[in-house]
Amino acid sequence: MNKRITNFVLKLIEKFDSSSGMDEEGRKLRRTRLKKFKKKSKGLVIAAQLISIWYLLIITGSYLSSNTGAYFNDIEVIENSLHVGEWDMDEWDKSSLDFDGSTVRVDGCNVYSTISNSGEDMTFSTWRYYLYKADEYLTGEPVATGTVPKLAAKETGEISAEVLEPGEYKFAVRRPLGHQGKNKKDEDGYSYIPSKKITVNSCNTPEEKAEFDELENIEKTQTTFKESEETEKTQTTSKESEDTEERQTTSKESEDTEERQTTSKESEDTEERQTTSKESEDTEKTQTTTKEPENTEERQTTTKEPEDTEERQTTSDNNKGSSSE
Repeated sequence: MNKRITNFVLKLIEKFDSSSGMDEEGRKLRRTRLKKFKKKSKGLVIAAQLISIWYLLIITGSYLSSNTGAYFNDIEVIENSLHVGEWDMDEWDKSSLDFDGSTVRVDGCNVYSTISNSGEDMTFSTWRYYLYKADEYLTGEPVATGTVPKLAAKETGEISAEVLEPGEYKFAVRRPLGHQGKNKKDEDGYSYIPSKKITVNSCNTPEEKAEFDELENIEKTQTTFKESEETEKTQTTSKESEDTEERQTTSKESEDTEERQTTSKESEDTEERQTTSKESEDTEKTQTTTKEPENTEERQTTTKEPEDTEERQTTSDNNKGSSSE
């Protein structure tokens, strides 16, 4: 038993030494990580592929065993296209409609007319109405169509339709087959009841009305903006005018001030010149006054000199006479 265990251990050691990559010199050769985990990674890849194939088979089977979207869409179309009660019932139930004493009205693009039941209650008969242009009554293509609501005996109801343009229109109500009406019947055996003429002066569809209102609001906004700009421009012009007037007033005041200053300066200069002139005159007068005494003295001196000369001559003559004696 011990030998078997020993041999087993030895064999394991030999296998380990042989697989450890030892060279002849006893050095261990390191293997790369790719070689080390190559077998393990290969097993994981195979397992992942098997799992993917399994899920793909499950999904494919579920699609093959379930109903498709086309099936549901077809059913929906069929269900929506089948409606009970929309077929016109041509059999007469003894009701009788007329427009006697009816009233008509217009609301935008919608026209209305009252209609009365002078017969028995409406139970199953279909009274269909058509709206025509007045000049194409029962000859042209109808503008609109509909069915009269169920009316009891002696009850009055209202029918309506929408038009696309202004004009004159008339309703035509088709009687059920078998009705005893005396109107002229068409090729299918139906007779019709004409309504009063309805005049539509102006008409706008809701979309056109919304567009028209929008355009009107835009125009109103533009007008308001333009008025505001004009007001601001007027205010600016008025302010500029006021500023110009103010500047002109200031300039005029400045000119007046300068003129007054110039006038004052001229007045001062005039006064100064007058003062100077007066002073000059006073000086001249003073000089004249001073010169006149001098002239007087000079004249006196001049007068005296002849007198002295005469006196000297007299004295000389006297002296000469005395000498001669």
